[in-house]
Amino acid sequence: NRRWRQMAAGVYSRNASTKSKRLLTAKILYLANKLKDTRLFYPTNTDFRGRVYNIPSFLGVMGNKLSRGLLHFSRPQRLKSDEDAKWLAVQGANTWGNDKVTLNERWRWAEEFTRDAHKIAKDPTKELLWTEANDAWGFLAWCFEWSNYKLAGKIQSYLPVNMDASNNGLQILSMLTRDELGMAATNVLPTDKPADIYGAVATVVNSHLKTDAAQGNAIAKAWLDFGVNRNCLKRPVMCYSYGLTPYSNRAYVVDWYEEQIHEKKRTKPFDADEQFIATNYLAQVCWKSIESFLDKPKLCMDFFQQCARKVAEKNRPLKWVSPSGFPVHQEYFNVHNQQVNTYISGKATCVKFKEEDATTVSKRSMQNGASPNAVHSIDSAMLHLTVCRANADREYTNGGIFDFAMIHDSYGTHSNNCDALSKILRQVFVDNFSKDLLADWRDQLALQHPDIDFPDLPDYGSADITLINNSTYFFS
Repeated sequence: NRRWRQMAAGVYSRNASTKSKRLLTAKILYLANKLKDTRLFYPTNTDFRGRVYNIPSFLGVMGNKLSRGLLHFSRPQRLKSDEDAKWLAVQGANTWGNDKVTLNERWRWAEEFTRDAHKIAKDPTKELLWTEANDAWGFLAWCFEWSNYKLAGKIQSYLPVNMDASNNGLQILSMLTRDELGMAATNVLPTDKPADIYGAVATVVNSHLKTDAAQGNAIAKAWLDFGVNRNCLKRPVMCYSYGLTPYSNRAYVVDWYEEQIHEKKRTKPFDADEQFIATNYLAQVCWKSIESFLDKPKLCMDFFQQCARKVAEKNRPLKWVSPSGFPVHQEYFNVHNQQVNTYISGKATCVKFKEEDATTVSKRSMQNGASPNAVHSIDSAMLHLTVCRANADREYTNGGIFDFAMIHDSYGTHSNNCDALSKILRQVFVDNFSKDLLADWRDQLALQHPDIDFPDLPDYGSADITLINNSTYFFS
């Protein structure tokens, strides 16, 4: 019957995803064993927006958590004091999942976990507490390093320590428009403790659910009883600045719900017939809450799309130069479905494929891609400029920083170089965003297309960009 088919489809889907994860894990472990104790160099390229990617697959800095947990720097740095190791302590708290508290609380947490870290490092197959961490493999790697440091008092450290941005896409959109609310919610502006934008949007969602439940909406009441937390909103909010659609927003909400039921083993609040309606309702509430909370970033995204639409209507590519000098060329063509009827092994076969029409650009794709590509070009430019400045730095470092584990919005290096890298990256953001990058982007287009009347810039807030230098949790 229909209900059985719905349940079976979910089981088949989860089994298929588990199979792909098992295969990926096997490939990573194979490469790790093959290349163990070998110094690795990652050939790297950039995409058309300037984003930097390692070319090899599977075992890489930009791979999954297992992959990152297996990789260490080949060149060590000597940690000989608690000052050198303070960011190592932060790494432990972050990988465990205790990253929404102050840095002092993260340091204390690491100190208090030392005894357990010794037990885990001694026998990780017996002491399985590390498996409860948010990033289990990264946390296990930290336990080995932290245990060695606390036993010896000084070590040669090989572990990459990462400082993560708080939703870098929304940070950039908020900085472009000087939006005080967006900048405060993403830790661009100084705060006493880390702001949590996912939790803030979840609060708005629950407020809408309470209003609807008070008016007799049974589904809203069921969601309130089930509990809609920051984890439900994390992927939708994270992806909003990169072109989130209502369709993908709903898919993320469904993924969260499936995880709660099948991995967290929670009781289902809806039967199979109600599930689609319930998740669709929650997705709509999430979408409405995100757009109401992020009004100025939304205006900025709309501006990018409007400009791209005008260029696409002239059947032209969209081109600009990023703050690091990287030339970006966005050109999406219309595609047509093609079909070839042929015989393979004596059987009639129909092969379907898509073919680009290189003479006409796709207005829809050009418009939808403008905002995420503009944001990506800026975040990649900040990475380019930060690495170059860190290499040449003599003010904060002893001869520069040359070991990095970078993942676009996660900047990693040795623990004793984290303070220096932290200061450098903040200066790079301040130097660049003190200029009106949004106006510069529009001016570049106006110079290329004098026959196009581009829209006015969106309304700006009044936030002070230089305060980034004083923001402890901008990258932490």
